[in-house]
Parts: sequence; C-alpha cells; structure tokens
Amino acid sequence: MINETGIIIELKTVDVALVLCQKNSACAHCSAEKICHSNTGSQSRKVEVYNPDGAQVGDQVRLSVTTRSFLYSSFLLYIVPLIVLIIGAVIGKEIAPLFEIGLDVNTLSAIMGTGLMGLSFFGIRIATRLMNKKKYMPQITAVIRGE
Repeated sequence: MINETGIIIELKTVDVALVLCQKNSACAHCSAEKICHSNTGSQSRKVEVYNPDGAQVGDQVRLSVTTRSFLYSSFLLYIVPLIVLIIGAVIGKEIAPLFEIGLDVNTLSAIMGTGLMGLSFFGIRIATRLMNKKKYMPQITAVIRGE
C-alpha cells in the first residue's frame, strides 16, 4: 500500500478532491523520476483522489493507494493500449491487400494500430468516468487536521 499526505486544494465533485502532495524521499529512488509529470522542479504535485468521507478544502489528509488499485490503473493505462495497438496493426496488415489504394501493407498496419490505440485512450477516459472510483483512484483514508 502506498501512503501519502497532502492538503485538499479543490473539490471537483462531491466525492472527488484535488490534493496537493509534497514529494517525498521515495521520488528520488523511483525509476520514473525523470519522466514523471510531478517532476516539474517544484516540490509538490496535484493528485485527484476519491473523497468518501467528505473532507473539505484546507483539510490535511492521508491518502492511500492499494497495490491492487495501482496495478489495475497501470494495466488500464499502459497494457490495454499496447494490446489494442498490436491488434490494430494485425488488422491493418490483414486488410491491406483488400484495398487497392496503393498504401504499403506496413503503412496501413501502422495507421490502423496507432488509430485504434488513440481510440483506446479515449475509451479508457470515458470508461473511468463511469467506473467505481474506489477501483482505480487513490482514496482519502483519514483527515489529519482541518485549517
């Protein structure tokens, strides 16, 4: 389980809050440190979290992400588009001979793969809005103190 603390800076909806978290020492040892969106030079990052207890703006809160939730989110964001890219490339390669438009088989394969991968990101965005937020978002587990 991954735990962080932060301060709520905005309530997006009734059950979703934007929390400002400080970078911790684990960031320095993370393999994604150089490409992480939170590595902007500042010592803080904003995180959207599930807010089941109705914490308010200004509250200092403890966040947690279960390993299951972290792996589920990673699978949705990285593996599903990769699978769709491969499927799109195979479909493009198989249907290329059916078209007499002068495109190379590899070109159509790349276009189909990339296009379907882009659609998969759009589909994931829509699906995550419809899904149970507990399943993939960090969650506020405790209000430490209000300001």
